[in-house]
Amino acid sequence: MKAERGVEHGSRMVFYDQPAMLFIHGEDPMTTLEACRNAEWFAAVVSCAMLACGGNIVTTDATGGKGGSGGSSSSGAAGSTVSVGTGVGGFGSGVGGGMVGTGTSTGTSTSTSTSTGTGTSTSTGTTTGTATSTGTGTGTGTGSGAGGSGGGCGGFQCCDPTMWPGNAPPPIEMPVCSDFDSDSGAEGIHCILPGGVWSVDVDGAGTAKQDSYKIEPCGTTGNGFHFVGKGHSVWGADAAVAIVSQTQPVDVSAYTGMSFVMKSTTPNVLIFKVQNSYSQPPCGKCDDVLIGAECYSGYIKVLSLPANDVAPLVVRWADLAQQSWGYRPPGSAVFDPRDLISVAFAFDKNVDFDVCIDDVKFVR
Repeated sequence: MKAERGVEHGSRMVFYDQPAMLFIHGEDPMTTLEACRNAEWFAAVVSCAMLACGGNIVTTDATGGKGGSGGSSSSGAAGSTVSVGTGVGGFGSGVGGGMVGTGTSTGTSTSTSTSTGTGTSTSTGTTTGTATSTGTGTGTGTGSGAGGSGGGCGGFQCCDPTMWPGNAPPPIEMPVCSDFDSDSGAEGIHCILPGGVWSVDVDGAGTAKQDSYKIEPCGTTGNGFHFVGKGHSVWGADAAVAIVSQTQPVDVSAYTGMSFVMKSTTPNVLIFKVQNSYSQPPCGKCDDVLIGAECYSGYIKVLSLPANDVAPLVVRWADLAQQSWGYRPPGSAVFDPRDLISVAFAFDKNVDFDVCIDDVKFVR
């Protein structure tokens, strides 16, 4: 080729700053002009000639490839073409580690990066080449989540502090509460001292209150609480006790329920009932004047009583269901054994009964 002769005889080549003319001595001028129309051939001739003459061309305005955006796997943008010779790529900028590209190309540099960064690109002037780049990126993020909504109130914490004494519930450590045989207050509670006293409540229709109970032998071991009633047509009757008092709950969470003997002269239906603090008038939340806000609502378990059976009956706290009337604050659907106020044995209206209650105790 003509270019090959030019490289071989570099002293015969003349290069002008103006790209319009390139004369190769010993050749037809028309041939030379026609060759000059080919820009790629022209660049090759210049490159070869200057290298043969020991020339060194440095171009500083070539631009290195721009790395892909951080956090992605996209390829970087291609770098600009570097003039023949030794080229120095431009500099990018961005977040993350730098990108360095090396290659043996005519200045076109491609890069793949997972972050943006600064970089340089160099070329040695051959026709093909590869480029590599590395980059790192870091990021931080902060966030917060909303907390869960608060639960309801079912214990003594619900009570009006201006009305409720605010005493914390003491734990019950002695399981046997009443066997009705004590010489010092047979009607009293003995699992905690001082304790409450058993009493009865009637609806005013039927057996009078003073005739409804007596501590005496009634078919169980020793004495029992003999409870009778007839003609109660309004709401019924019950025998109940506050473990300490109406304003002092106790903690029976160490136990799973309660056991008692209930000997009945006839088959019957008993309602076992316990109450938490919120149901008491001194708590300041219930109101017997307002329908749906009445006091003394609690948790019950309905039991069938066979005739003359003295086997202990057991009611677990988990078996209790909240009554559907009266004041019931949010969060009180389940009985709270850490806040026990009272225990009651009740019979519904129009139910006649004759029972002997004995050996009332907490069970694990």
